[in-house]
Parts: sequence; structure tokens; C-alpha cells
Amino acid sequence: MVAGLQYLQHAYRLSDETVIARWVETPYYQHFTGETFFQHRPPIDPSSLTHWRKRIGEEGAEWLLTKTIEAALHESEVDCISKGKARKRYEFGTKVSLATTIDEGFAVGMRALPGNPYDGHTLPEALKQVEILTGRTPALAVVDRGYRRHGVSATQVQVSGMRRGLTSTPKRLLRRHSAIEPEIGHMKTDGHLSRCPLKSTSGDAIFAVLCGCGHNIRKILAHLRALLTLILAAFRAAGM
Repeated sequence: MVAGLQYLQHAYRLSDETVIARWVETPYYQHFTGETFFQHRPPIDPSSLTHWRKRIGEEGAEWLLTKTIEAALHESEVDCISKGKARKRYEFGTKVSLATTIDEGFAVGMRALPGNPYDGHTLPEALKQVEILTGRTPALAVVDRGYRRHGVSATQVQVSGMRRGLTSTPKRLLRRHSAIEPEIGHMKTDGHLSRCPLKSTSGDAIFAVLCGCGHNIRKILAHLRALLTLILAAFRAAGM
């Protein structure tokens, strides 16, 4: 129940109070969280969500992210993009590392990085998180120039801007690296990543991972809507 509420909250950028209120009036929300009959009363007090987040911590939030990854990934091999800084010259807050699949943009790793560490030093831990959450060692990581001198050997790392001697396929993957920028933008605008409402560094850590959960849920729902549109179009074409 509470896990489902967290997914909905971060998929639709809702506060604790709003997601509970929306749950009461929306049968789809209730079905998503496991109810079989429509309920007319709130399932929990909004403050319980705060207590629950504190209890599960970052590790529990990562477990939630693994469930969205299982639903999202269809490929036998995980490719990873990791980027640690946005386009703005200056930003204030806690840096967040993000790892996504190259083609579909599903979040397979997300971590708050207090203290503004050098990007290259964060890559080993970011890839380790991807391995833990997906159960697979990333074969390839495409990163920006901030990740030079990363010290990673188990995964092939291609740094944006360094194309000398590359064949057409690696060059194409490097061009795909820019696709992570829209994903970051969606997380900031749709997923509320630009402003964390939780307190302390532990709150930053939990919120970052939950934003990844919401991002994947939105993508899964978008794919389902597209599939439904195709099915309905096929029915109409068949005269049904």
C-alpha cells in the first residue's frame, strides 16, 4: 500500500497530503495499490508516509527502484549513461548522479552526492549501484567530460568529446549521451527533483532514488498508453 503511494506520489509530483486525497477519489490509484473494492476513507494519515520513508531509508528506496527496473528493462544487456551536472553554470543544492538505459531512458541508478565530489570519483559507486539494482554489470557507460580520470576498468567507459579512433557505433552511442539531458529535465519538472522537500542528507538520498522510481513509472505508463492507442486503432480498422 505505502509503496504504491510512493510510486504515485513521485510519478505525479504530489505532496503527502495530496496523494492521500487523490487516492480517496481515484479508483485507479486504489487499484494500483492493491485494493479490490472502492474505498471511501483515507488508507493512512499523510504523516505516515514521512515515518515510512525514514524507516526504509535509501536502501529501501533502492529496492523500490529495482521493481520499476524489472518492469522497464527488456534487453539482455544493460547499457548505462551517467551524468553528474546540468547545463546551468551554477546550481545550489545536492548533486545527484543519474544512470539510465541508453535507448529508452529508464533510470537504473540514482544517488545523492553531498559535498559536491568530483564527477569522475563518483562513477565507480554509480556503476556499482546499477549492478546491485539490476543484477548485471554494465557493459558500457557513456559519460560526459567531467568523468575523465574515473578509474573504472570492469565497464567500458566512453567519454563525450573523445571520438578519435572510434568506429561508427561508438560515435552513435556518444551522440545518444545528449539524450539524458531531457530525462534530467523531466525529472526536475515532472518529478520535482529540482527541489527536495525532505530534510537532511538522508532525506536527499531517499528523495533522489524515489524520483527515479517516479520517472520509471511515468515511462511505463506512457508505454502502456501508447500500446492501448495502437490496440484501439487496430480494432477500429477492423471495424470492431
